[in-house]
Amino acid sequence: MRGVTADTHTWLAARAFLRERCDDFYLQVTKVRESFDPEAIHDLRVSSRRLREWLDVFAACFRKRQVSGLRKELKGLTTYLGTIRNSDEALLFFSAMTATVAPESSSALQAIIAELQAGRDVELKKLKQELKRVNPAALLERIDGLCLDLRMFDPDSGALFRPVADALLNAVAQREKSILEILPEALQESAVLSQHRLRIAVKRFRYRLEFLAPIATQNTYHELHSAVKKYQEVLGHMHDLDVFDKTVDEIAAAQTGAGLIKAAIARLRHELFNEFMLMNSNAPLPLIIDRVRSLT
Repeated sequence: MRGVTADTHTWLAARAFLRERCDDFYLQVTKVRESFDPEAIHDLRVSSRRLREWLDVFAACFRKRQVSGLRKELKGLTTYLGTIRNSDEALLFFSAMTATVAPESSSALQAIIAELQAGRDVELKKLKQELKRVNPAALLERIDGLCLDLRMFDPDSGALFRPVADALLNAVAQREKSILEILPEALQESAVLSQHRLRIAVKRFRYRLEFLAPIATQNTYHELHSAVKKYQEVLGHMHDLDVFDKTVDEIAAAQTGAGLIKAAIARLRHELFNEFMLMNSNAPLPLIIDRVRSLT
């Protein structure tokens, strides 16, 4: 980000980060309204989460009552986007599976796909209604208002004048703790809940890591960011498979061939867990975290 360095005052960097995140959110809302394409929906979901993460990281710069309303609105939109994104992922997975599983599973797969598609149609209508209530221009005006009403003269505003690198490294450190606490149990293949919690912790860590991009040593930053992103992707695919397995139980448990579908899902999950373990051996998360601490 142009103009922001490790020594930039936190309040000044906060305004720059916020405006950049809002510009991206505005762009992604526009793209979804034009197409409602699954990838556009995914990009808007990510953009809304990053904007919420920004509001958490720099909350001390702004008045609580102003920030809390924005966060609540963004969280509501993110929930709608997450629901329809989950349906898109499931439809993609089960549709692809029709070409690989045994013929006796065909009717069960078709039942799953039909119900998922019907649910997706309902979710899309809800999303369109929700987006009608989203006014990006008005949001930008509110953001500008936030940026012009900083807590500059509050008694506790000293942190606003510290280098932004301090604030960002502290924000990243808050996410490190969760990863280090959850990781040991997540290394057990049967610990599905811990792996799900680790996925969320890694995702939140990555979002905060991305704030360091403008002030970090670039080659090292990109290497570490790629490693964290890979962890998030593998853990995310594992979680998707857990959800897909439950979907089979909910929609087609009594149908012929459902067991074969579940067995195929279990094999894929085992392969992903092995990949996760290999990553843990070659590029352990604690080592990545140690290196992130020295980025600035």
